[in-house]
Amino acid sequence: MCGDDAISGHNMWCVRELLILFGIGFKFVYHACVGLL
Repeated sequence: MCGDDAISGHNMWCVRELLILFGIGFKFVYHACVGLL
């Protein structure tokens, strides 16, 4: 459903969710690496 441009509202929500999940994953990996150092 993320690739459906016909539903712009849902598409934007999907992009936002992906960015949030990516940000959380990046923070988790960053803190894990810092913890190891």
